[in-house]
Amino acid sequence: MRFNMNSNYKTIIYPLLKIIICICFYTAVFFRRNWLKITNQTVSIIIDCALIAVCLINIYVVSISFIQLILIHERKTKKVVKKGEIDNQKWIECDKLLELIKKNDILDVRINTIEGIKNIGSASDNNLDSSFFFNKCYYIEEEIFDNYMLFSEKIIGWSIDQKICVLSIDGLPPQNINI
Repeated sequence: MRFNMNSNYKTIIYPLLKIIICICFYTAVFFRRNWLKITNQTVSIIIDCALIAVCLINIYVVSISFIQLILIHERKTKKVVKKGEIDNQKWIECDKLLELIKKNDILDVRINTIEGIKNIGSASDNNLDSSFFFNKCYYIEEEIFDNYMLFSEKIIGWSIDQKICVLSIDGLPPQNINI
C-alpha cells in the first residue's frame, strides 16, 4: 500500500474533510467499548491490534493533511514586494538575463511581471563529495522546464521592449550584479 501526498489542492476542503473524518474515527475508537461489546478475549485482541494499525495510518493522514493545508496557504498568499526592492529594481535586457541564468548552474531571480512577482532561475543537482553539477533545469515558480527554449519563450513573453524588471538576483539588488 502506498500513500501519496497530493500537493496540487487549490482548496482546503479535502484536507479539512480528511482531518474531520480521522478525528471522528479516533473518537469512535476511543469509545469502542461503549458501542462494541465483544466477549471473546481473542477476538477483542485482534480487533484492538487492527484498530491500532488503522490509528497509525490515520496519524499519517492527518499529518499529510496539515502539510497540504500549509502548502495551500503558501500558494494562496500573495507575494509582495519586499521593503527596498522597488528602489533597487533594475530593467535588464531579456537576452542578458537569460544568458546569466543559462550560464549559472544555480541562480534565483525575482522579477516583477504583468502577472505579479515571479521567482525564476536555474537549478542543478550535485553529489555531496563533488563540485560538479548535473541535471540542470530551469524554473518559473513551481513549474520546471528541462527545455531552455520553452523557458526563455515564457520569460520573453513577459518582457516590455525586450526588458524585464528585476527585483533581486540571489537575494541581492541587481545593481550589485555586473550584467
